[in-house]
Parts: sequence; structure tokens; C-alpha cells
Amino acid sequence: AIGIGVPGLVDREKGMVYRLQNIPSWKNIALKSQLEDVFDLPVLVNNDANCFAVGERFYGQGVDSEDFVGLISGTGLGAGIIKNGFLISGRNCGAGEFGLLPYLDGTLEDYASGKFFDTHYHKKASEMAALASQGDKKAIQAFRQFGQHLGQAMKTILATLDPELIILGGGLSRAYSIYRESLEEELSGFAFPESLERFRVLPSALPEIAILGAAALCLNARIEQ
Repeated sequence: AIGIGVPGLVDREKGMVYRLQNIPSWKNIALKSQLEDVFDLPVLVNNDANCFAVGERFYGQGVDSEDFVGLISGTGLGAGIIKNGFLISGRNCGAGEFGLLPYLDGTLEDYASGKFFDTHYHKKASEMAALASQGDKKAIQAFRQFGQHLGQAMKTILATLDPELIILGGGLSRAYSIYRESLEEELSGFAFPESLERFRVLPSALPEIAILGAAALCLNARIEQ
């Protein structure tokens, strides 16, 4: 089989991809049928955040967990949900789009992804991380603020899904050590402290886990059956 992850909405049954922001010409693409015609193999298409979660479920930090959220913080903020061992995709693979929720003067994605550094510091998150690792006080403070915002996003996830684990992926997961302290401080104010006793945050250990997850969509489909 062939598995594909795309950054947008997908009709899983038909394999239709709708309006990808990063590929403007892809408005209504019958990706599944087109590739099946070419390769004569079953094709499964899903959202890239869901592929990340599936990858962690089969090969990564979520191997021993049946109840976690794979949270990607990079260019944007997306999430894949594993509940009772099953991927929750939603009808259009839109489940877990916590980044779209209103927050402060924008959305959670505006503050808990790379957009925060672009907007407020006019630098890429990777540039700010390099500065912070060199001891730049402004960059360190920026990541402290970022950790607080990401903590707010995680508290929303805790209140909504009560997972035992959040696996952090995306480019900003590689800077986890820089903002971990402020993130944990923010999480400590969660309304149900008992939930935190059995809750963990782990950065992803494999850089290409979403690709592995796309490849494992066929395995996930067998579980769903």
C-alpha cells in the first residue's frame, strides 16, 4: 500500500484533498484515485498531524500508550489524537485542530507555533533557538513566553481529552529544553492537579516519524477494521 500525509483537510474514504494552504493549486484533488490508477496499489491519505500520531503509536514514544495526543508545533500547530488505541481523524481529518481555537488577540496557533517568533520577534524559531542556546537574554525570554503559550494549548488538550501523554513534534520540539521550565510552570496551574500526576510530555525521538506514520496508515486501517 501507499500512505500519504498532507497538511490539510482530507475525505479519507474518497481520498479527496481540499484546499491545501501550502499548495494553492490543490483545491479539490482526487489524490487516492489518481495514484491508485498509476501504481495499482491501495492508497491511504490522511492529515499530516494524524500521520505523526500514527507514527508515534507504531514506532515512537507512544508504542506503550493507547491514550495520547501527538502535538506538532512548527510552522503551525496541529495535533493527532490516539484514544483507546485508535486514531480519531474526524470526518474530514480535522479532529485535533486546537491551533484554530481563539486565544488572546488571535488563535492558539499564533502563539504556540513558529508564528509567535515570526510575528513578535521577526525571526524564525530556529534562529531564536540558536540565540537562546548562546545565552541571548531576549531569545531566552521569548522562549519563556512561548512555553507559557504552549502550556495553555496543552491545558486545553488536557481539559478536552484528558490524555496520559502528549508527544511533542515539529521543529520547536527540538528546542524543548529551552522552554521546558516555563511550560511545566504553566501546566502546574491546571484545574485538576490529579490529572497531572499521571500525565507526561515527551518530545518526539525520531525526526521522520510522520513519514513512518504515513507508511503505517495501512496498519492502522487493519486495527480500525
